[in-house]
Amino acid sequence: MLIGTVEKVATRADAERAVEHLRVRINAENLQHQFYSVTIGAVIDRYVKEEMPNVREDAAKSYRGILEKWIRPRWGTHALQSVKTMAVESWIKSIPRSPNTRGHIRNMMHLLFNCVVRWELVDRNPIDLVRQSSKRTKIPRVLTPEEFKKLLNQLAEPYRMMVLVAGCLGLRISEILAFDGATLTGRISSCWFSEAWSMARRMTPKQKRLKHCCPSTRTWPRPS
Repeated sequence: MLIGTVEKVATRADAERAVEHLRVRINAENLQHQFYSVTIGAVIDRYVKEEMPNVREDAAKSYRGILEKWIRPRWGTHALQSVKTMAVESWIKSIPRSPNTRGHIRNMMHLLFNCVVRWELVDRNPIDLVRQSSKRTKIPRVLTPEEFKKLLNQLAEPYRMMVLVAGCLGLRISEILAFDGATLTGRISSCWFSEAWSMARRMTPKQKRLKHCCPSTRTWPRPS
């Protein structure tokens, strides 16, 4: 079995870490597996190999960034049983990032331990009780209808139409980039959104609700 080059796997300890996730999977039904200390690093490797292929490409890229930048450096060598709720909560609060970013890190950690519970390596998810608010620190500036009209008058196409669609339907930029005439249902007061633009190609939307109709205040002409 090829596990890596001698440059990447220079020592026996490096080699053992590289195959740890395979050992965990092989011994999953072995009652003696409880005597081995499974590390977070091994769990991350197994998650990337077994679960990540089922995640949308752009989301997978974000997940990998969180795992490799935040979770692995701090917790990679820790055994599963040593991860405690208050220790994780204290660590997340110490990260010098916005509440939204810290919330993403907490959720990734929670997702990782959900897999650990499903793999029957631990009995409970210690991240369940980790508190981390993702609320904004600043209230967004909301434009009045008059200000919105003035903004539209300052924009050229296609940016004017993009801002108009965003303001009227509340779509993400990825949904707006995938918006075209084929998206419209015809002469009914609703639009259907089933695609988003990400990673330089069309994908399904992040939220399934965007597959359903968004109310419109006017009747759209059927695209030719």
